[in-house]
Amino acid sequence: MSFLRHFAVALSYAAAAIAVALTLPIVVADLGRWTAVALGALIFLFGAFLHESYARSRRNQALRRDLAESREARVRLETELAEARADLRTIRRELTVPTPGPDAAGPSPAAAAGWAAAGAVPLDLTAMMREPEDLSGGEVTVAVRKAVSEDRVEVVSWPIMLLPQRTPTHLECFPRVPVRDGEYLHPHRHAERVRDTGHSAAIDRQVLLRAVNLARAPGRDWRSPACFVALSPFTLRDSNFLEEVATFLDDNREPAKRLVIEVDLDDLPMIAGPRHRYVDQLVNNGVRFALVGVGKVTNVDPDLLLRSGIRFVKVAAQSLLAQARDPVSGFDMTEIKRKLDRAAADLVVTGVDDQSCVLDVLDAGVDFASGAAFGPPTPT
Repeated sequence: MSFLRHFAVALSYAAAAIAVALTLPIVVADLGRWTAVALGALIFLFGAFLHESYARSRRNQALRRDLAESREARVRLETELAEARADLRTIRRELTVPTPGPDAAGPSPAAAAGWAAAGAVPLDLTAMMREPEDLSGGEVTVAVRKAVSEDRVEVVSWPIMLLPQRTPTHLECFPRVPVRDGEYLHPHRHAERVRDTGHSAAIDRQVLLRAVNLARAPGRDWRSPACFVALSPFTLRDSNFLEEVATFLDDNREPAKRLVIEVDLDDLPMIAGPRHRYVDQLVNNGVRFALVGVGKVTNVDPDLLLRSGIRFVKVAAQSLLAQARDPVSGFDMTEIKRKLDRAAADLVVTGVDDQSCVLDVLDAGVDFASGAAFGPPTPT
């Protein structure tokens, strides 16, 4: 029943009550005025009671009908989910590639074609991320100083894919330093050593500038792919650097709306607590944040995420899958997504490095993922 109908019904019994209170003393000579008023009030209350009972009965019927429809939809979705999981298991069996023997020289052209057709990527593509295992602290310092002085710091982008379509949806920009043939140093893995060289801010400026240029591409607006920026935690704590970034983005407000700055869990108080005025300036320009280093995704606090301006939560694939397989972890992707929806945030699973992991995260219900399984990082 619409509001107007409710109003008309209420008006009718209110009018009846008023009419009784006014006319009854005239019709019945011995009836006192206050007795007539009391009778009118009783008529009004009785009418209101009937009105409320009827309205509540209609609401209950509607709720029972919605509940029945929800149960039917749940049964239907559970059936579809069971069928989808069966299909995933079939796909997993079909995509299983036997491990090559010791005499195998590498994947055959036919195998490479099969990989391409299936959307898989040979693991060797991770070479574009490979870092020497025997780098000493001194070699890191020398490599960083040489790369900055010779302008050899590269900024590469890494796709974040929408699943299950495997559609590139967002980009993550981060720096790397060529060290040897086919090997790179990743400054954020050596944040303290890079800070000691005094070049953290210079490297992060390049990453930020490249991300802004990507976000400025024609045809992009706030609904376009976000550009994630992986900055050193030390530069994020640097007031001078923050002031410089805030001032720069004041003149680049449109691309700023598509920037997402990654914040480590340890640095969460920087944006969740009393904010530095330059952090507030970034937020006012439309910059969003992604929380990285999350261990248990089941522990996310939607109110904290919303208050902090965090719109993405990044968790490693192995960590998420370990929770999904643990019967006592309380892992429930539907509940996790409900929490994140309250905070207007998305979950991004990182480190998806092979096809088997892709199927595992799909089975877990993940919507966004990144890793070597979707292709190598691309110089920008």
